[in-house]
Amino acid sequence: MTIAAPLTASRYLAGVQQMLAEQGVAAGALLDGTGITQAVLDDVGGFVSADDQDRFLANAIRLSGDPMPGLRLGRRLNISAHGSAGFAGLTAANARAALQVAVRYFPLITELVSLQLEEGATVACVHVQPLPDLSERCEQFVIQTLFSSIALMAGFLLGPKAGGLQLDLPGDEDQALLDGLTELRDGVRFNTGRYCIQLPGTVLETPFALADARAHQLAIQRCERELTQLRDRTSFAERLYQQLLQTDDSMPTLEQLATQLQLSSRTLHRRLEGEGRRFRDLLNQARMTKAEQLLQRGWSITDIAHALGYGDSANFTRAFRRHHGVPPSRFHTDPGN
Repeated sequence: MTIAAPLTASRYLAGVQQMLAEQGVAAGALLDGTGITQAVLDDVGGFVSADDQDRFLANAIRLSGDPMPGLRLGRRLNISAHGSAGFAGLTAANARAALQVAVRYFPLITELVSLQLEEGATVACVHVQPLPDLSERCEQFVIQTLFSSIALMAGFLLGPKAGGLQLDLPGDEDQALLDGLTELRDGVRFNTGRYCIQLPGTVLETPFALADARAHQLAIQRCERELTQLRDRTSFAERLYQQLLQTDDSMPTLEQLATQLQLSSRTLHRRLEGEGRRFRDLLNQARMTKAEQLLQRGWSITDIAHALGYGDSANFTRAFRRHHGVPPSRFHTDPGN
């Protein structure tokens, strides 16, 4: 089981925090129980995991009373708010080049959905595909932020041709959603079975007013560096996870693992925090994976609890039940569960 959790740039959650602060919502209440620190939100290059983002959004919706924070956030974002990817799109020669930038570098915004550009004879479509098993809260937040941002910026980028844009959504008609997509509401279609941004093929050649070949090239180079760094972050967590799995004796502490990797514990913690991961989560996942393996090899629950560093078998049983939904005794007798 991979531990490479999909990430979202923390600046978008920082934007939600700012919106709620204007309503008088305290930062501490918003972050409570999320696993996200203020330092991560303040880091312009920070990322948060999907699970932490879901908890953050649950707090945001509860504290604000607004079930669609993504709609409001999208209307506050200009192109430059999307970092290097936004600047690369803004300085692109035309709409086609900008869409190609979005498709390649959308992971710098979020890995929770992917984009694919399909050009037909007369119509171009950007398919927006959420990850499997993504929580509905996270999915709706990303879609609402993306679509409302497009609705607001389309006129600026495309001028009168923006009227040809069409947004497809899979669910039933939602008046609140339409109200948040004011500029393009006549082009919003529901019950289409997909998320898609459609535009006439001729729009792809629309030149951008701020096109700048030199600035665009520099922005692309920076996007490539950031994309490499993002992949390195993911592989760092994976390496830690694999090292935990390979431990023969009791599970190492963060300090012990840092020593094995010839890092300071502070550096290890910072690198995990930068990609929205926590050592405790990696350790718990590794413990559960090893517990499954040992149960299938016939180890007793008491011996497994001792080997994995639990104080006693009762603590191990509670942790196993929380993770798997069944006690280890049931898993032991029926590994198919």
